[in-house]
Amino acid sequence: MKIGSFALGWFWLLSGLGVAAPVSPSRAYTFDARPLRKLDLNQGRNAAKVWDTLHLLTALQGLANRRTPQFYLFYNHEFGVDTDEFWFRWFKGEDGWLRRTKVDPLSEIDDALHIFRGSFHGLVVYDPRVPATSNVASTASGCDALLPVRFDVSPDSLYIHLTQKLRLPVRLWLVN
Repeated sequence: MKIGSFALGWFWLLSGLGVAAPVSPSRAYTFDARPLRKLDLNQGRNAAKVWDTLHLLTALQGLANRRTPQFYLFYNHEFGVDTDEFWFRWFKGEDGWLRRTKVDPLSEIDDALHIFRGSFHGLVVYDPRVPATSNVASTASGCDALLPVRFDVSPDSLYIHLTQKLRLPVRLWLVN
């Protein structure tokens, strides 16, 4: 069986089960996280910032896109190609699935959190001293609509920003 006939068979099976092709949203948002790629990951604070930011944003993306795709991140770069941008342009192209979708770029995490506030219920805070708790936080994120954040009391940490400046509620505490 060739790949094309295999894919066509799945299409017919799913359409027979009443699974429709996704509908193009009227509006979508993008977030450009590519500036994080410029940070020197050999410096611990930079590595933590990249991890914290991408962990939060990808969880938010998953939660925001549960009912309809409306939040797209740009970050990946493989073999000289910005792969996220490549696929987004493909979807927005002349025959693309998102060709009629109005797209608004977001430049601040706070803006994304505000726009998609209805997609999550609060935070799950995990313990950086127990690496497996980040996996538990990711799981809780999907199960309980929570955003994962690493416990870090540094004044410029994402944890402090989310809990003190934005006052997002902590719903699950995985520290200690």
